[in-house]
Amino acid sequence: MELLGNHEIPIGFSMVLAKDTNAMNAFSSMSKEQRTQVVEQSRNIQSKEDMEQFVNSFTQNRTY
Repeated sequence: MELLGNHEIPIGFSMVLAKDTNAMNAFSSMSKEQRTQVVEQSRNIQSKEDMEQFVNSFTQNRTY
């Protein structure tokens, strides 16, 4: 499945996203521009806990 074309998704983001099917579905249903924005936001997250909270927010708040 191509989510962002040739853009690389940070490993920490992809690992946390892979653990949450609902968040993965929410991320996959975003437009390409939204997914790119989310990935760029994820690059600034430094801790596992913050990344988990960020990914969990996809199912709580789909405004990304």
